[in-house]
Amino acid sequence: MAAYLRDHLRYPDAAFRLNLSGTVTIGFVVEPDGSLTNIHIIKAVGGGCEQEAIRIMQNICWKPATINGKNVRSLHSFDIHFKLDDETRSNHIPNRQSSGI
Repeated sequence: MAAYLRDHLRYPDAAFRLNLSGTVTIGFVVEPDGSLTNIHIIKAVGGGCEQEAIRIMQNICWKPATINGKNVRSLHSFDIHFKLDDETRSNHIPNRQSSGI
């Protein structure tokens, strides 16, 4: 999981510009088919970090819990750390979108 987050997490531009760091705690339910529902933020940082945490969690293939060999719903929470360090600063590429003009 740590390797996946390191490779796929994008530091939000607003958080980068505002020098925001911290931990986003996200809660969710893993359904019997492995999909996520009831996604909610337990602890926020701001600057778009919550949206990035939701995006990254939805892109992970979740394995559902099982009871007696049957897939069941399960409630989870997960911490995602947003930390600005020298490596993050040097690798940050702003999300630039064309204005169409």
